[in-house]
Amino acid sequence: MVSGRIAFIIFCGSDSGLLLKYLAEHPLPRGARVICVELPQVFGRLAEVCDTDDLPDRVRVTPLADLHAALEDFNLNEYLYADKVVLLKALCCLDAHLPDYVDLFSEVQALLQKAKWTATSGLGNRRFVISQLENLAENRISSDCLRDLFPGKTAVILGVGPSLDDILPWVMKERERLVVIAVTRASQRLLKAGLVPDILVTIDPFDLSFDVSREMLKFPESVILAHAYHASPLLLGQWAGRSVYLGQRFPWPTPLNIPTLKLYGPTVTQTAIGLAMDLGVAQIVLGGVDLCFSSEGQIYGTATQGRRVRLGEIPGGVETNGGWRAETIHAFAEGAKITDDLAQEARARGCRVINSAAGAVKMAHVDFLPVEQIELPSFTEPASAALSSVVLHDSQDERLRHYRDMLSELERARLGYRAIERLAQKALKVNKALFSKNPGKQGARRLDKIENTLNTEFAEFSRFAKMFGALKFLRIVRPGGDDWDENHAAAEEAGRIYYESYRDVAKDILELLNAAERRLMSRQREESAAPGVLELCSDWEAQRLFGRVQVLQVRRPELFKHPTEEETRRLTQLSERFDVIMQRKENMDKRSEPEEKNYGELRAKAQSFFSRREVEPLRILMASLVEDKTELGQGVGLLAKGFLAELDDSPEQALQSYHQIIESEYMFVLALALVRIAVISNRLQDFSNLTLALECLAGLSPLYMTKYGDLLWLQDRKNETLQIYLHYLELVPNDLLAMLKLGRYYLDLGSVEGARMAFTYVLEKDPESKTAKQMLTKINSV
Repeated sequence: MVSGRIAFIIFCGSDSGLLLKYLAEHPLPRGARVICVELPQVFGRLAEVCDTDDLPDRVRVTPLADLHAALEDFNLNEYLYADKVVLLKALCCLDAHLPDYVDLFSEVQALLQKAKWTATSGLGNRRFVISQLENLAENRISSDCLRDLFPGKTAVILGVGPSLDDILPWVMKERERLVVIAVTRASQRLLKAGLVPDILVTIDPFDLSFDVSREMLKFPESVILAHAYHASPLLLGQWAGRSVYLGQRFPWPTPLNIPTLKLYGPTVTQTAIGLAMDLGVAQIVLGGVDLCFSSEGQIYGTATQGRRVRLGEIPGGVETNGGWRAETIHAFAEGAKITDDLAQEARARGCRVINSAAGAVKMAHVDFLPVEQIELPSFTEPASAALSSVVLHDSQDERLRHYRDMLSELERARLGYRAIERLAQKALKVNKALFSKNPGKQGARRLDKIENTLNTEFAEFSRFAKMFGALKFLRIVRPGGDDWDENHAAAEEAGRIYYESYRDVAKDILELLNAAERRLMSRQREESAAPGVLELCSDWEAQRLFGRVQVLQVRRPELFKHPTEEETRRLTQLSERFDVIMQRKENMDKRSEPEEKNYGELRAKAQSFFSRREVEPLRILMASLVEDKTELGQGVGLLAKGFLAELDDSPEQALQSYHQIIESEYMFVLALALVRIAVISNRLQDFSNLTLALECLAGLSPLYMTKYGDLLWLQDRKNETLQIYLHYLELVPNDLLAMLKLGRYYLDLGSVEGARMAFTYVLEKDPESKTAKQMLTKINSV
């Protein structure tokens, strides 16, 4: 579960202190840390189970309010740098029987995500760098050509939120007076509506980005693709139209990193807003940029890939433009803050940001204005014509020159990293000799010389190596601080890890450079006078660019006029595979599995929403389980339906749902249904059903036995009450309150000896019990 010897483990919950007792009795590995985060009501009672003040120094329990301080005390960042932090659920949280644990886990998870982002955001990301190098062939035309292209005009940005459907009719009507910018994920919906955007925007490097955006490849050549330097190579490599890139071509300094428009982020929506600002527009209208859920619990508009019901992560939700509260998730809430900051920047530049969706999250610097009230200046020529005048189709000669430049820079980098690899290998030998029994006098000086060479002659490549391989280099920073002893062995190991990191990272980068070179050489073959079609097919298959043939059919149709029989067969194979992919019968991201439901959390959320009388979240939860045919899903769905009926003051409908749970024997939610039947029956003074419900509950758990016994006492079934209490106390002998109650029952029935035995038992367990003393005094005075 936890890789490596040293880890920082954060448990949500402590199993009422039992986990703490285990940790106190089982020493942790050196350098490890454990924090248990508990609910306030549980934290206050932990002293009854274990001595929290006597826990080991590296184990702590804390309420959420003090978690930040506890994490700082335990040097969380050191573990984050070393990728040694794990968040686990204790059994109490995993079961989620107590709904408050659901909210607690969400809060702790959000705090850790933010801390990790803050601590590691400057360390680089391997996938981004890999995509950056794979995209060297596609990062040809700088987005700087778009700067201030539409001064005073209005741009509309189309995201994939629920309000996308609402704004599309207005966009279609005012098409000639708008610069239409859409995120690529909206392509499926726009194609269905018959709307062709002016600019598509994409930034994510992952294969999933292709899976949710693949319909963009169906747009005509008039559309400009604006993409981050690290956007999905699967999208860029199969795009037959014109494109411009944002960001740097190479991850190290080079004159080939020419100026582009600023790459805003971290999401594609913020990138699109930043792009619109740099286009010089006076107004930006947001459509489908809700950053919260619809009233049906949807996070995407209709006919948009990925549409599904979600449950919120933020208790109470967020305020919308329409004034009501809406469910959302932490990522959306953080995105709303960043978007609002961008809107503030836009306002400072004389650009107004508008959102016409009443159901979108309310932001301080984004104006809520119905589309009918938005004034739109006219264009002297269509936006697409203006874009075509500055984003030209590059020629074959220009592409070949670009490929040669990229290959030349790759060769320069290859020489640098080969040298770094050799220097690191040499330094490892010097470091080992330096701490041997007979160290040479020149060892330290030779290491200094190597380090100086790395930091001067190869400075640009060394800096990138440390960024790219940050987690390897950070192994030197030992979490906990108590694993490095101040001795020669520790110093030797630190040096070994340092230069091993240099060597291994240099090797990793060299592999990436070789892969980037092969990709560029393949692009060169595409432009040659007589490229081998079969060889190109092999290239495209290896790169998973099954639709690349369509790019070449547009760019160089003469290549495919007279194919051989074998070439026809291979081209057909690629085209058929591409058709299957475009029909969504195959995904490129093989990890895209359906999200597993945690029914314990769903049950707990239902309880939490009910206790807070939050009708909309309950309705959304119920809707999310309509198609769930599992026993667990059906049970939680019926429970939510019953809760909703109770909040709607419809007890009969609620009872129908709860009885359906009992009839279907949905054991997962049976106790909760019986509790609600008991509560409703008591309110309706239906003592027959109340008795039956408590009898069933008593059979499920000792927790309800005394309540059932008390009800039977009121019904003059007193002997049965005594039997139930006696059976309960056999199971829970330390429940002194129940024993006192039994003593009173004996006294009311005139069984003085039975009462004396009960009160004496209490005094033996708790000599300070005033009630037991008083009752015994009363008995003895008779």
